[in-house]
Amino acid sequence: MSQSLLELGVILAVLFAGGLIASRLRQSVIPAYILGGILLHNFVTNVELINLLSTIGLMLLLFFIGLEFSTSYLRHHARPIARAGVVDLAVNFPLGLLIGRAMGWDWLASSYLGAIVYISSSAVVTKAMIDNRQVANPEADTIIGILVFEDLAIVLILALLTGFQSGGVEAAGLSWTLLKIVLFITPFLLIPPSVIPRLNRLLHVESTELFLLMALAVVLLASALSTRLGFSEAVGAFLVGLLFSETAHRQRIIDRLAPFRDLFAAIFFLSFGLMIPWEGWSGTTLPILGLVLLGVAGKIATGWLVCRSSRLSTRACASTGTSLIPRGEFSIILAVAAAAGLPDGPARETILPIAAGFVLATGAIGVIGMRELPIYWERRMEKTKSERGTR
Repeated sequence: MSQSLLELGVILAVLFAGGLIASRLRQSVIPAYILGGILLHNFVTNVELINLLSTIGLMLLLFFIGLEFSTSYLRHHARPIARAGVVDLAVNFPLGLLIGRAMGWDWLASSYLGAIVYISSSAVVTKAMIDNRQVANPEADTIIGILVFEDLAIVLILALLTGFQSGGVEAAGLSWTLLKIVLFITPFLLIPPSVIPRLNRLLHVESTELFLLMALAVVLLASALSTRLGFSEAVGAFLVGLLFSETAHRQRIIDRLAPFRDLFAAIFFLSFGLMIPWEGWSGTTLPILGLVLLGVAGKIATGWLVCRSSRLSTRACASTGTSLIPRGEFSIILAVAAAAGLPDGPARETILPIAAGFVLATGAIGVIGMRELPIYWERRMEKTKSERGTR
């Protein structure tokens, strides 16, 4: 017991130190937490405890992402969100898929890599937008719309990929997987208005302690049901968040559970680093470099195509593409799911370090780019005005 307490104490101290350094450098804390896990790989022995805590962090992350949506908002903004999101998916998903196939991976493993490259980090991007005061910019709605589409699409992709792992990729397995997805997800997306008042009454618990217990119990049970059906626990947590987002208690849930989300999510990112042995990095430099180059180029291309079709400025196109570069929480979730479910082989052995390197690099490039790009455009405008004045 004392050893477990020591390890947990060291883990929290490393998380604090890494997060503090990242904040001082104005970077995302996610790469810092991953690096902390890599550093502690040979120190932590109570892996089962850390895995349990990180699984709770995963579920709370997805639960909060679901809380950020509402089906009414999605219906109202469906067309522009879908238009921009489809372009983003069509440009970026094939990049990782092709890299995976080039490395000799099968279609399932390559599809995981395609999803890892495709999905931007909503947490990193939105925080950087707020920090850099970009929320009021003309392209902000486009960026947020793409992030919304990505988060919804990746939940379906995750459900498909984990379903393929359990059901197989043959015709019968594919049909059963698709049927399970439809039966499990559709009721949450088509919530009858009459259900919401009943949910409000169910959630109307004045005691903070009992309210927390009930909310956490629902998230854990829905996640358990999701795993019983062959999907990731993340899918069930997301759908419960989507359901609760329509209730009058949404903000209370956020206020009460946010500290638990932050704590357990930090442990989740660190546990991802713990999974990567030092020798696991061997031979991953070229794949990581290729993915980073293609990942950055793909998001820049997305920004250009989407914004040009909306007749936004060159500055807005560059800002949109740069803002979408950081990858984070979902790329890690996908890598963990792949490592847990893929058969033994090169893909399973290397997907964790490849995803870690990709997330670390794109996170840094994206955050720095989002901070420096407005400064560049401001200087360029001042230079242009100065040149015009001298004429």
